[in-house]
Amino acid sequence: MLNYCPAALLSILSMLIGCSASVGPRHSSEARTEDEVISRPPEPAGYREPVRDYDRRDDSRTERLDRIPVDAQPVGQRLVLGDPPDTGLFFQPKSDGRVYVRDETDHKIIYAGPLRQDQQFWLNLTRERATVDGHTVFQAPLIPGNRYQIYFDAR
Repeated sequence: MLNYCPAALLSILSMLIGCSASVGPRHSSEARTEDEVISRPPEPAGYREPVRDYDRRDDSRTERLDRIPVDAQPVGQRLVLGDPPDTGLFFQPKSDGRVYVRDETDHKIIYAGPLRQDQQFWLNLTRERATVDGHTVFQAPLIPGNRYQIYFDAR
């Protein structure tokens, strides 16, 4: 029986075993399957990889971190200044470090940057910007009703 139908036997075996082949280059628009894994070397301890994000207002690139360092402390006080009043959060550090502004409602960091001893950081919620000693360091639409928090990581 096996002598007279090798072609039929090969067809049945190929259907049972199955085979797949990829012909041509993969297009970037094709979705990756669950089987495909992209591996990277491990990051050094304490490393936080910056995540690129687009500013919602003017499409310029801003850099933010994906999480706040463990040693960073919630800081700042809520102030209402001027006429007409501007509402915001104020912080002036006693040492050099890095300041983070986190949208606590949406669980994302909207700004991170260096801050030196005695510099004044002002997150103006009314004008949707952050300043250091009066110079704008961040400007983007802030969502009304969301809660924002300043964190500081001293060096």
